[in-house]
Amino acid sequence: MITPHELFRETLATNNRDFIAAIKAIREQFGMNLRQAKEVMLQVEGTATSLDEHEERLAFALESFPGCAKRDPGLMDATPPG
Repeated sequence: MITPHELFRETLATNNRDFIAAIKAIREQFGMNLRQAKEVMLQVEGTATSLDEHEERLAFALESFPGCAKRDPGLMDATPPG
């Protein structure tokens, strides 16, 4: 049986590295939500082991830029207005 990681790699290879197609494929095949599918993508790329880890690294990197606001832990969970 194929794993989500294998299907993601196969879909990338056969669809000209179309990450959206790969995410859609594993979501449909394995019933994953978007967050789970993004984690598979990050793991396949070797970027991070989880989406939380990736977001934490991004937040840390952004904090080092002058003029960027300090990180608000609840910001990622906030619902956009409108």
